[in-house]
Amino acid sequence: MKKLSLNKIFAYLLLSVIIFGCASFPKKKSPSISYINSNNIYLLEGTYSIKHSSSVYSKDSVLDMSFVNEDNNQYLTLFDEINNGVFVKRLEVNSLKSYKFSLKILSTKRIQINYLEDDSLIRRNKIRYKLKEEGYVNLKHRNFKIIGIPYVMGGFKTKRNRLALTKDNDLLFETSEFTTGGVFYPAFIVPAINFGSKTKYKKIYQRINQDM
Repeated sequence: MKKLSLNKIFAYLLLSVIIFGCASFPKKKSPSISYINSNNIYLLEGTYSIKHSSSVYSKDSVLDMSFVNEDNNQYLTLFDEINNGVFVKRLEVNSLKSYKFSLKILSTKRIQINYLEDDSLIRRNKIRYKLKEEGYVNLKHRNFKIIGIPYVMGGFKTKRNRLALTKDNDLLFETSEFTTGGVFYPAFIVPAINFGSKTKYKKIYQRINQDM
Protein backbone atom coordinates (compact mmCIF):
# COMPACT_ATOMS: atom_id res chain seq x y z
CA MET A 1 0.00 0.00 0.00
CA LYS A 2 1.13 3.54 -0.69
CA LYS A 3 1.99 5.83 2.11
CA LEU A 4 -0.46 8.61 2.83
CA SER A 5 1.03 12.09 2.83
CA LEU A 6 0.47 14.35 5.81
CA ASN A 7 -1.73 16.62 3.67
CA LYS A 8 -3.96 13.70 2.68
CA ILE A 9 -4.25 12.56 6.29
CA PHE A 10 -5.53 15.91 7.47
CA ALA A 11 -7.74 16.19 4.40
CA TYR A 12 -9.45 12.95 5.50
CA LEU A 13 -9.66 14.33 9.03
CA LEU A 14 -11.23 17.60 7.91
CA LEU A 15 -13.71 15.82 5.67
CA SER A 16 -14.79 13.39 8.39
CA VAL A 17 -15.18 16.13 11.01
CA ILE A 18 -17.19 18.37 8.67
CA ILE A 19 -19.49 15.61 7.44
CA PHE A 20 -19.89 13.44 10.53
CA GLY A 21 -18.42 15.28 13.47
CA CYS A 22 -21.28 17.35 14.73
CA ALA A 23 -22.26 14.74 17.34
CA SER A 24 -25.74 16.21 17.13
CA PHE A 25 -28.93 15.25 18.96
CA PRO A 26 -32.28 14.49 17.33
CA LYS A 27 -34.24 17.70 16.81
CA LYS A 28 -37.55 16.46 18.14
CA LYS A 29 -39.40 16.52 21.43
CA SER A 30 -39.49 13.40 23.55
CA PRO A 31 -42.72 12.36 25.33
CA SER A 32 -40.66 10.82 28.15
CA ILE A 33 -39.24 14.11 29.48
CA SER A 34 -40.62 17.21 31.14
CA TYR A 35 -40.28 20.12 28.73
CA ILE A 36 -37.75 22.71 29.98
CA ASN A 37 -37.98 26.37 28.96
CA SER A 38 -36.99 29.76 30.34
CA ASN A 39 -40.02 29.85 32.63
CA ASN A 40 -39.47 26.54 34.41
CA ILE A 41 -35.72 25.89 34.11
CA TYR A 42 -35.38 26.33 37.88
CA LEU A 43 -37.14 22.96 38.24
CA LEU A 44 -33.72 21.46 37.48
CA GLU A 45 -32.37 22.80 40.76
CA GLY A 46 -31.95 20.15 43.39
CA THR A 47 -29.62 17.52 44.80
CA TYR A 48 -28.98 14.25 43.00
CA SER A 49 -27.07 11.01 43.44
CA ILE A 50 -23.63 11.37 41.89
CA LYS A 51 -23.86 7.95 40.21
CA HIS A 52 -26.53 7.15 37.64
CA SER A 53 -29.33 4.79 38.57
CA SER A 54 -29.94 3.55 35.03
CA SER A 55 -28.56 3.99 31.53
CA VAL A 56 -29.44 3.26 27.91
CA TYR A 57 -26.67 2.87 25.33
CA SER A 58 -26.87 3.06 21.56
CA LYS A 59 -24.42 3.57 18.74
CA ASP A 60 -24.27 4.15 15.03
CA SER A 61 -21.22 3.94 12.83
CA VAL A 62 -20.01 6.09 9.97
CA LEU A 63 -17.68 3.40 8.67
CA ASP A 64 -16.02 1.44 11.45
CA MET A 65 -17.12 0.55 14.98
CA SER A 66 -13.70 -0.61 16.23
CA PHE A 67 -12.84 2.78 17.75
CA VAL A 68 -15.94 2.94 19.97
CA ASN A 69 -15.68 2.08 23.65
CA GLU A 70 -18.92 0.21 24.29
CA ASP A 71 -18.73 0.59 28.05
CA ASN A 72 -20.88 3.61 28.79
CA ASN A 73 -19.99 3.16 32.46
CA GLN A 74 -16.45 4.36 31.80
CA TYR A 75 -17.58 7.62 33.43
CA LEU A 76 -18.67 6.51 36.87
CA THR A 77 -19.96 9.86 38.12
CA LEU A 78 -21.56 12.94 36.64
CA PHE A 79 -18.31 14.79 37.35
CA ASP A 80 -16.41 12.35 35.13
CA GLU A 81 -19.03 12.67 32.40
CA ILE A 82 -18.62 16.42 32.23
CA ASN A 83 -14.92 16.70 33.09
CA ASN A 84 -13.35 14.09 30.85
CA GLY A 85 -10.37 16.07 29.53
CA VAL A 86 -6.92 14.53 29.24
CA PHE A 87 -5.48 16.50 32.16
CA VAL A 88 -8.53 16.40 34.44
CA LYS A 89 -8.21 14.16 37.48
CA ARG A 90 -11.09 11.74 37.87
CA LEU A 91 -13.26 11.91 40.96
CA GLU A 92 -12.16 9.14 43.32
CA VAL A 93 -15.13 7.71 45.21
CA ASN A 94 -14.60 6.20 48.66
CA SER A 95 -17.12 3.45 49.39
CA LEU A 96 -17.18 4.51 53.05
CA LYS A 97 -18.42 8.00 52.19
CA SER A 98 -21.52 9.42 50.57
CA TYR A 99 -21.49 11.48 47.38
CA LYS A 100 -24.00 13.66 45.61
CA PHE A 101 -24.18 16.80 43.49
CA SER A 102 -26.37 19.88 43.62
CA LEU A 103 -27.48 21.84 40.59
CA LYS A 104 -28.25 25.56 40.60
CA ILE A 105 -29.22 27.95 37.79
CA LEU A 106 -27.03 31.06 38.09
CA SER A 107 -28.40 33.03 35.14
CA THR A 108 -29.91 32.66 31.70
CA LYS A 109 -26.51 31.49 30.46
CA ARG A 110 -24.76 29.72 33.32
CA ILE A 111 -25.41 26.71 35.50
CA GLN A 112 -23.47 25.63 38.62
CA ILE A 113 -22.86 22.06 39.78
CA ASN A 114 -21.42 21.41 43.23
CA TYR A 115 -19.99 17.96 43.98
CA LEU A 116 -20.26 16.93 47.62
CA GLU A 117 -18.52 14.31 49.75
CA ASP A 118 -20.31 13.78 53.09
CA ASP A 119 -21.97 17.20 52.54
CA SER A 120 -18.58 18.92 52.04
CA LEU A 121 -17.81 20.64 48.73
CA ILE A 122 -14.97 18.89 46.86
CA ARG A 123 -15.38 20.05 43.23
CA ARG A 124 -17.39 22.62 41.32
CA ASN A 125 -18.37 23.35 37.73
CA LYS A 126 -19.73 26.60 36.32
CA ILE A 127 -20.96 25.79 32.85
CA ARG A 128 -22.50 27.79 30.05
CA TYR A 129 -25.76 26.40 28.67
CA LYS A 130 -28.34 27.04 26.00
CA LEU A 131 -32.04 26.21 26.05
CA LYS A 132 -33.26 24.29 23.01
CA GLU A 133 -36.72 24.13 21.49
CA GLU A 134 -36.78 20.37 22.06
CA GLY A 135 -37.03 21.01 25.82
CA TYR A 136 -33.41 20.25 26.71
CA VAL A 137 -30.60 22.26 28.31
CA ASN A 138 -27.50 21.91 26.12
CA LEU A 139 -24.23 22.25 28.03
CA LYS A 140 -21.28 24.12 26.52
CA HIS A 141 -18.26 22.60 28.20
CA ARG A 142 -15.13 21.06 26.62
CA ASN A 143 -16.97 19.85 23.53
CA PHE A 144 -13.87 19.28 21.40
CA LYS A 145 -10.80 17.27 22.43
CA ILE A 146 -7.53 16.22 20.82
CA ILE A 147 -6.40 12.77 21.96
CA GLY A 148 -2.68 12.11 21.56
CA ILE A 149 -1.36 12.74 18.04
CA PRO A 150 -4.34 12.58 15.65
CA TYR A 151 -4.08 9.83 13.05
CA VAL A 152 -0.75 8.66 14.46
CA MET A 153 -1.48 7.53 18.04
CA GLY A 154 -4.75 9.21 18.83
CA GLY A 155 -7.64 11.09 17.32
CA PHE A 156 -10.29 13.75 17.77
CA LYS A 157 -13.42 13.62 19.91
CA THR A 158 -16.51 15.82 19.88
CA LYS A 159 -18.76 15.23 22.89
CA ARG A 160 -22.02 17.05 23.47
CA ASN A 161 -24.12 16.82 26.62
CA ARG A 162 -27.63 17.95 27.49
CA LEU A 163 -29.95 17.85 30.50
CA ALA A 164 -33.65 17.42 31.06
CA LEU A 165 -36.06 16.11 33.69
CA THR A 166 -37.82 12.77 33.59
CA LYS A 167 -41.50 12.49 34.41
CA ASP A 168 -40.40 11.31 37.88
CA ASN A 169 -38.45 14.56 38.35
CA ASP A 170 -35.05 12.88 38.15
CA LEU A 171 -32.19 14.33 36.09
CA LEU A 172 -31.77 12.98 32.56
CA PHE A 173 -28.25 13.30 31.12
CA GLU A 174 -27.70 12.60 27.42
CA THR A 175 -24.45 12.36 25.47
CA SER A 176 -23.80 12.33 21.74
CA GLU A 177 -20.17 11.65 20.94
CA PHE A 178 -18.25 11.51 17.67
CA THR A 179 -14.73 10.06 17.53
CA THR A 180 -12.36 9.96 14.60
CA GLY A 181 -8.80 8.71 14.61
CA GLY A 182 -6.44 5.90 13.69
CA VAL A 183 -3.13 4.19 14.24
CA PHE A 184 -0.09 4.00 11.98
CA TYR A 185 1.80 0.75 12.26
CA PRO A 186 5.64 0.92 12.09
CA ALA A 187 6.09 -1.46 9.17
CA PHE A 188 6.25 0.82 6.14
CA ILE A 189 3.87 3.21 7.90
CA VAL A 190 0.77 1.35 6.79
CA PRO A 191 -2.27 3.28 7.97
CA ALA A 192 -5.28 1.72 9.61
CA ILE A 193 -7.62 4.70 9.68
CA ASN A 194 -10.97 4.93 11.40
CA PHE A 195 -12.93 7.71 9.72
CA GLY A 196 -15.47 8.05 12.48
CA SER A 197 -17.89 6.49 14.92
CA LYS A 198 -20.79 7.89 16.88
CA THR A 199 -21.83 6.91 20.38
CA LYS A 200 -25.02 7.96 22.14
CA TYR A 201 -26.36 7.16 25.59
CA LYS A 202 -28.70 8.37 28.30
CA LYS A 203 -28.22 8.25 32.06
CA ILE A 204 -30.64 9.02 34.88
CA TYR A 205 -29.47 10.57 38.15
CA GLN A 206 -31.96 10.10 40.96
CA ARG A 207 -33.16 13.20 42.78
CA ILE A 208 -32.45 13.26 46.51
CA ASN A 209 -34.30 16.45 47.36
CA GLN A 210 -35.65 19.63 45.83
CA ASP A 211 -33.67 22.78 46.61
CA MET A 212 -35.86 25.70 47.63
